[in-house]
Amino acid sequence: MMFKQCVTLHKSWFSILLLAFFIGACAAPPTAEEDKSLPVLPTLPTEEEDVLAPPALVVPEEEVNPIEESSGQQSPQELLEAGNAAEVAGDLESALGYYDLAIQTAPEYPEAYYTRARLFADLAQPLLAIEDYNRAIELQPQWALAFYGRGVAYFNAGDGQQAVLDLSEAIRIDPTIAEAYRDRAIVERGLYLPESVIADLQVYLALAPDAEDRPDIEALIGELEDEILRLEVSTEGLPFFDDFSDNLASWFDSTVPELGEVGEGKLDSGGYRITVDDDRFAIWARTGASFTDIAINVDATKVGGDDDNFYGVICRYQNIENFYALLVSSDGFYGIAKRLDGGSLEAFRGGLEPSDVINKGSGTNRIRAVCAQSTIKLYVNDVLLMQVTDSSIPFGDVAMIAGTYDVPGTDILFDNWQVEAALPTD
Repeated sequence: MMFKQCVTLHKSWFSILLLAFFIGACAAPPTAEEDKSLPVLPTLPTEEEDVLAPPALVVPEEEVNPIEESSGQQSPQELLEAGNAAEVAGDLESALGYYDLAIQTAPEYPEAYYTRARLFADLAQPLLAIEDYNRAIELQPQWALAFYGRGVAYFNAGDGQQAVLDLSEAIRIDPTIAEAYRDRAIVERGLYLPESVIADLQVYLALAPDAEDRPDIEALIGELEDEILRLEVSTEGLPFFDDFSDNLASWFDSTVPELGEVGEGKLDSGGYRITVDDDRFAIWARTGASFTDIAINVDATKVGGDDDNFYGVICRYQNIENFYALLVSSDGFYGIAKRLDGGSLEAFRGGLEPSDVINKGSGTNRIRAVCAQSTIKLYVNDVLLMQVTDSSIPFGDVAMIAGTYDVPGTDILFDNWQVEAALPTD
């Protein structure tokens, strides 16, 4: 696999970056009844994630359970204490057995579920931990530590938004739990909420002035403050509108050999025209600016080529390896895709999906892309077709894009380009 990144030309208010990518052999293009799979961009090797495999903690049925033999008439509290002692000694199998027996002995005892949930969490089994925390909270609804534990479990299970909700509830019930602020800050960092991260870390340090990680926390606060200043985007100049009526300068120099073979982008016919001549290539033109929470509006019309294409807008473009693409096709498909760290350009639902809202063939489609905080929305002809939540790429440039599948050749005319600050109603 190979791709070519070509020269950057500075014309008008855009600096245009034209990228052509070639993809090797792949399946035939889908029919109109099938979901479209986007062409795959060249991928960079990544390390496989380690999969935790906690030890089996089931006692074989044929063996005598020593816990049951020795438990006698032990109270649930005594069973929990015995389980804790077994944990400290490293005998996790016996510890779980004691906790199971405590729950069997007193199924309405919230501490038993809480304690077993903590062990499941330590064993990297967050879903089992969440089940036990659920039961503990059901039995004792105002238990801050249970909400705190469940929040951490949700984070480890990959649900950052629910983690924030639970950690916030723990703080509401007991605002003195320093670790809840610190851990909520960790989650918020992943959701790209720098102001909230700083506020939580400051409270954590106030509640735990002698915390061992204080130097690291103070350094992180300083980094976040610098990051906010660096990435803060002024709304001056927004909304910005361009109908491409100024046709004095071409945006594309057709003498550039790397791109002359595969397509071009230029001011033409009262709009901005992207032509892709080869198969499985894409070309885009971007502004050279940087934005965080914005909405993009543009009219796009196919003026040539096959209907088996894709076109639309890009938001939060940081480089050729990191951006979101909000796309439609001339045969009536749509989707939102992401390229992260140089990996594949992947649609959030596995491929583009059909919609009668999209004007097919040479019909004009009004595309609106909203990229605000962790929400990405695609509107076509004033209808919301898709919404995803993703915080991988928090800011970046915007662009127009057009590309092809196995059938070479597409010609898209963009007009009435507008970038505006995203509204709360978007």
